[in-house]
Amino acid sequence: MECISPQRIEKIENGRVTVQPEDVIIMAKCYKEPSLLNYYCTEECAIGRTHMHKVEEKPLGQITIETVNALNKLDGVKDRLLEIAEDGTLDDAEYQDFGEIRELLDKVARSVSALQLWIDKGIATGTLDRDKV
Repeated sequence: MECISPQRIEKIENGRVTVQPEDVIIMAKCYKEPSLLNYYCTEECAIGRTHMHKVEEKPLGQITIETVNALNKLDGVKDRLLEIAEDGTLDDAEYQDFGEIRELLDKVARSVSALQLWIDKGIATGTLDRDKV
């Protein structure tokens, strides 16, 4: 497995060199910490800071409850989303509902990202079999 030299890690940690995306990918594999990828993207990358969700590591049970809860709420708003989208525009009366729907979809996206991180961490540490998930 490819790893970064201790000298390079020391330079990165002391701010003498800027960490590169390739460095983070290697460190995430070597340390079996896929969360480093999300941290780098959401904290260090200009695109990631605005277009990615910060993902917290959580136990599977909590991820499942949050996901199912958000999906159940989606069932209740799908008809409203269809009503809003029907004419292709948002009028003043629709903005609040649309914003609430967007927040709910963000919750679903964060739950999916948390589940993916949980899976990636399990594969990296050997607690999950890559071929079975």
